[in-house]
Amino acid sequence: MIAINHYTTRTNAERYDASGSGIRNILPAERILLRRVVSANTKVLDAGCGWGRLIPYITSLGAQVFAADCKESYLQTIRKHHLIACISGRVIPICCDISSLPFQSSFFDVVVAACNVLDFIFPEEAFLRTLVELSRVLKANGFLLFSAHNPVGIIFSPRGIRSPKHLTWRLKYLLKGDYRRRYFIDPNNLLLHQATPYQMRNNLSKLGFRLCTVVTRSSLASAWLATAVSAWPYYLFQKSG
Repeated sequence: MIAINHYTTRTNAERYDASGSGIRNILPAERILLRRVVSANTKVLDAGCGWGRLIPYITSLGAQVFAADCKESYLQTIRKHHLIACISGRVIPICCDISSLPFQSSFFDVVVAACNVLDFIFPEEAFLRTLVELSRVLKANGFLLFSAHNPVGIIFSPRGIRSPKHLTWRLKYLLKGDYRRRYFIDPNNLLLHQATPYQMRNNLSKLGFRLCTVVTRSSLASAWLATAVSAWPYYLFQKSG
């Protein structure tokens, strides 16, 4: 069994910061999918934006970015590094919990939750409630773009054998049956939500979304490949009109 009593969404985020395992640059999948759905004057919610990794690329496409995160220190970094964009209103930092957003319904054209932001939300009731909230602020025919951990890909991803530490962890993940659970503890002691692409599609279809594509983080556009070997594929869903 997984000991989860000492985990909350906020402590999970703090553990992630301490691990130093964050992605620094925009990923190929993010670049390709953002270019597909973002254009001039698009309103984009960067949910769980962190220090603003995606902001330069999104604004380069002509969009207005609402950068939402629960950590004020991240938003201070955004204000510092994107001062002119913040003054002009092209970038608007918002300190909030993404499960309870301070925006009216149908406000955004695109909602982004990159680098497995949603998987840090615990427990699952809060995870599902956050999906509902993101759907609420998204316009009809708008797009939801996010990545999420996939237990099938965690088992078969070639990345998982890049070191003895990760190989040992993967064997324990299999032997303990953690792949069958909704939450697992990763090598950095982070408690993370997981779901197969099939399960994720079912979750979102209940909210009126259709799956446009699922790709590996390196942007290989194959649902079969993303399911089989991607530990955290990227999804693009469109909300029904």
